[in-house]
Amino acid sequence: MKKRLLIIVLFIFIIVLSAGCGKVSVENSTLLKKGTIEQITVHSLPEYYNYCFSAKSDIQAVTDYLLNLTLSSDFEENPNDYAGMTWVITLKYDDGSETVIYHFGNRFIRSGESSWYQMQYEEASQFDALMNELG
Repeated sequence: MKKRLLIIVLFIFIIVLSAGCGKVSVENSTLLKKGTIEQITVHSLPEYYNYCFSAKSDIQAVTDYLLNLTLSSDFEENPNDYAGMTWVITLKYDDGSETVIYHFGNRFIRSGESSWYQMQYEEASQFDALMNELG
């Protein structure tokens, strides 16, 4: 009886642990490439913050944030005229590739060397809170 109970407890433990880790698939996005994300690292410039997420729920929270931003490619401001902290978000895919996203000054965002997009300040400023919550 004890042996059976131990096996059941171990089985449940393995299921709970494996549910926390995982991959998140992305289909269509302006910033993210199509694929399955295995890990996300985030650091700030200037360097102060540093996070690494591999749990499925954390990856999902970051990708949901990025996928739900309201972006505009039609704006007059020049991002080079602004100063502020930049979040560098690196998405690591299951095929070994990476996408780097620059989230700048709660105002602008771009993926790799693509053009800048303007974010709504209210949405952009939520990234700080998300990092505090997950980190």
